[in-house]
Amino acid sequence: FSSAAGVWGGAGQGAYAAANAALDGLVEFRRSQGLVGASIAWGPWAEGGMADDATVLTRMERGGVRPLDPDTALGTVGSAEGCFAVADMDWERFVPSVTALRANRLWDVVTPRDTTAGEPPTGLGQLQARLTGVSGVARRSLVTDVVRGRVAAVLGFADATAVDVSKAFRDLGFDSLTAVELRNALTAETGLRLPATLVFDHPTTLALADFLLGELADDPGDGIRDVAAELDRIEAALLALPAPDQARLRVASRLQQLMKRLDGTATDDSAGDISAKIEAATSDDIFALIDNEIGTR
Repeated sequence: FSSAAGVWGGAGQGAYAAANAALDGLVEFRRSQGLVGASIAWGPWAEGGMADDATVLTRMERGGVRPLDPDTALGTVGSAEGCFAVADMDWERFVPSVTALRANRLWDVVTPRDTTAGEPPTGLGQLQARLTGVSGVARRSLVTDVVRGRVAAVLGFADATAVDVSKAFRDLGFDSLTAVELRNALTAETGLRLPATLVFDHPTTLALADFLLGELADDPGDGIRDVAAELDRIEAALLALPAPDQARLRVASRLQQLMKRLDGTATDDSAGDISAKIEAATSDDIFALIDNEIGTR
């Protein structure tokens, strides 16, 4: 009896996987010499075995490896020949987690063709709606709290405050499986299309929150809402100015120029162009300008 750990590895099972791979190699060598031999690389068994632990089984099922029914498993022993694996797989969970960091041609060949393993669905996430009307520090704090909560849930922490937002994900205990779980959770939360390598590209809770904040800000509606809020604030400040105060007149002139720029009808009044116009003006032009300007004040 061998183990599936020798076929695709397993977290914390380096030596165990190597020993089982050596057993498989021995069987292949015997068969090359015309001798008999069989090696069955078993997945985890239900109702007993090395994986008969609630925590271990839960973790493996989250990764797409379900415990084998003993009767079904034993039914394969009578026809055993050569090296093969027997495991109960949820391919749609297993393949994304095992290929999160690097592609593996083995799973392209082994995975059933009708498997729809791939990117999680995207759409309008709840976080986008929660960010409506929130700006500045409060916006960053909200996104950080969401990421922190999702990290705690994936790692099995009872309280999100147990997650150090500045600590690297690898030091918190993340691996390829939990990385994919967090990606999927945040995809559902944000509605964004996020890569499986998300926690490796942005290796702390704060770094990941800042990345998501930038991605969520790409919604044009956010920018419009921010500008509208700023205009409301400016309007209140302008109406508080005494009339006919000189400052109010200057602001009115600025606003008129801004409106022309927004309409695309503003004239180019850069310093370089003004200097050029003065250089090209005649004495009569200059005196006319002075008369006109003084006459309007």
